[in-house]
Amino acid sequence: MLQLQETNNIEPVYQKDDKTELFKVLLAQRRSMLSTFYSFKVNLDENTKQLLLYMSLLSKQRLTPNCLFTATTAGEVFNFIQSDHGYNDADLLCLLQLKLHLNKELHKPLFISLMSCQERHIQNIASELCLYLSANSLQNLVISFCPSEYETLHNQCLLSLYYNKYIIPYINSEHFSLSKLSPLNHLYLNVLTTNKISCYEILKQFIELNYINSHLFEIFIISLNEAEVTKVINKMSADVNLISVVINSMSYSGYRKFIPFLGHFLQDKNNALFAFNGLKLMLGEKLDQLIPLEIQLESDEDKRIKALSYYGAKVISAWKNNSDIFTATQMLNGMQIDQGAVINTLQNGSQKHRYFANIHYVIKSEQRVSHFNSLFDRKRLTT
Repeated sequence: MLQLQETNNIEPVYQKDDKTELFKVLLAQRRSMLSTFYSFKVNLDENTKQLLLYMSLLSKQRLTPNCLFTATTAGEVFNFIQSDHGYNDADLLCLLQLKLHLNKELHKPLFISLMSCQERHIQNIASELCLYLSANSLQNLVISFCPSEYETLHNQCLLSLYYNKYIIPYINSEHFSLSKLSPLNHLYLNVLTTNKISCYEILKQFIELNYINSHLFEIFIISLNEAEVTKVINKMSADVNLISVVINSMSYSGYRKFIPFLGHFLQDKNNALFAFNGLKLMLGEKLDQLIPLEIQLESDEDKRIKALSYYGAKVISAWKNNSDIFTATQMLNGMQIDQGAVINTLQNGSQKHRYFANIHYVIKSEQRVSHFNSLFDRKRLTT
């Protein structure tokens, strides 16, 4: 297995002023890890340890004013968020998780400050933080605001309640009401609960709301059975503007019968990378039997696309000849999708495989599940 080498969890020798720059390097490494087939849980865990170590070390230094590392109050953290800090949103959310892990008493007052701000960008950050709140905190939060005024926040609360296995108790509670819900709020409820609405109708809502490239859509596709996902894919295939979504949906679903279609798209330079990612997601290392690893790792994208196009026919031929690679009916990381394969992938798969294994796990498991981008288990964050 190609795997990044583990790093030793010993602080390297750096000058004081270098720690901030190293912290930024670790953040950049994390961004790279989360979007590749070639880094693994051990790499991400080590990165988290290093980030937490340097967050702790930097919090003890005298740095410039308006610094997140040395902030001791929710107001100081809020001022940092509003400042020209130079971090993108993904890195900022990572920073905030680290800060709240070290300073748990800041969680509730910080969230109140974020929610009191009328700036959409600040409210979006608050919405993303919902993914890391406990179920009890979420229920108290979700009843404290009007959904029509805080649509994004409401949706993220619903998503997090879903991960916490608490969405059904919430919608059955006296606090829940369908009034003042937006069409997008209803779409979240339709996907995350057992509403008996046809897959066609839900697909129509996704398209009308321009929400087809979302995490919610991934959950929708993965939750469908084979007949339903086939209907949805056939429907989308009539729209040439949705071809990339069709390819992604085939791979998210994992059904073997879509392999020859992915092989066909692999031959099209405009869709070769989508098709390759889909095949890699389904087959994992077994794809190495069909496509040489050096081609998969070619750094020049144009050369890689050109080389990949030659292997579409080989993929189709192997599928037609009932190759042992395709023994499973529904595949993730080269394995038949079941609880064992999902847990195995969560522990040993690449970051891209782990991302989708986590969605399968939240759909099929009765246990609460942390969001994939959570640095820490939500039980360890308090409000």
